[in-house]
Amino acid sequence: KAVPLSQPIEEAKSAGRGLHMILAMMASFAVAGLAVWSWSVNWFGWFLLVETIVVGGIYVIMRASLNSVRWSSTE
Repeated sequence: KAVPLSQPIEEAKSAGRGLHMILAMMASFAVAGLAVWSWSVNWFGWFLLVETIVVGGIYVIMRASLNSVRWSSTE
């Protein structure tokens, strides 16, 4: 199904995973910072409402994406 050696080796894949993990950590730090700031200006309820709507939207999009994928047989 593929040309030999056309796929990256495991070390290259793990380097990409590490970069994704760092980006995810930066995003979570940003959300935590926004939460602390919204608490200090008494907007935490609005922050939670917006966060819930955003996360719900992302969840729906991800579920639709996974449901549309046709998985190959393991046999």
